[in-house]
Amino acid sequence: MSKKNKNPRPKARRPRGFEDKPADLLRAERRLIHAAYSVYDLHGFEPLQTPALEYADVLGKFLPDEDRPNV
Repeated sequence: MSKKNKNPRPKARRPRGFEDKPADLLRAERRLIHAAYSVYDLHGFEPLQTPALEYADVLGKFLPDEDRPNV
């Protein structure tokens, strides 16, 4: 008899709103971003990276009352 796995592995899935990008699209995107960075560098701008995700209460405080998330 075989043992039944009580904790099966979860299925890999993307969160809603996220997508996988194919290699040709990534290459084109990188070329475009590199070109933009080159122009920014030429004019003295410094890079800044912001987080991909934010807490709802941080974003919500800038929204009108009717659009604020329920936190």
